[in-house]
Amino acid sequence: MGTFSATLDMRAAAGQATTRERARPADLAAIHLRKSFAAQAGVLDDVSFELLQGEAVALIGANGAGKSTLLRCCVGLSPLDGGSARLFGKEVVTMPPRELRAVRAKVGFVFQQHNLVPRLSVLTNVLHGSLARAGSRCWFHQLAPKEERAKAMHYLDLVGLASLSERRADRLSGGQSQRVAIGSRASLRLMPAARLPASPTHG
Repeated sequence: MGTFSATLDMRAAAGQATTRERARPADLAAIHLRKSFAAQAGVLDDVSFELLQGEAVALIGANGAGKSTLLRCCVGLSPLDGGSARLFGKEVVTMPPRELRAVRAKVGFVFQQHNLVPRLSVLTNVLHGSLARAGSRCWFHQLAPKEERAKAMHYLDLVGLASLSERRADRLSGGQSQRVAIGSRASLRLMPAARLPASPTHG
């Protein structure tokens, strides 16, 4: 499997920003980032790019090329072997854990593995995004505060799944599961400062 390097078209897509004068740092930046695994040397090799507020950039590559690994490295979910990553101008590697969690809360990361609870309903899974804010009553939609249930239904409506609110998560298609995951993330924070879908073609 070949090495993935985003120093190619990523700079073409986002590189114009490096020449523009701006009042704030890039929302997301990778600087000469490197990452290897024991069974696969050099998954990421000298990857550099910037993503500014309001920009939309697609990272395209073959399965297993390292796209999701790159995103995980950029938000501090996977350690780097070299280079650096910055979120909203702050070095990911050197941030204290509490500060990193606070900064990461501004990022809407939609994982390929949707991390839904299979035996629970779609509505309950979306409500789980409210647990940190609204407390343990949001673990089951029957116990959740009326206001939180209404918000969760609103987010399901936004992703076109309000009619499936009572369906168990393990009865959803892959695309539907990802949309529920998006709704759950919206429940955590309606407007994340940055969105990183690991597989934007799903659904």
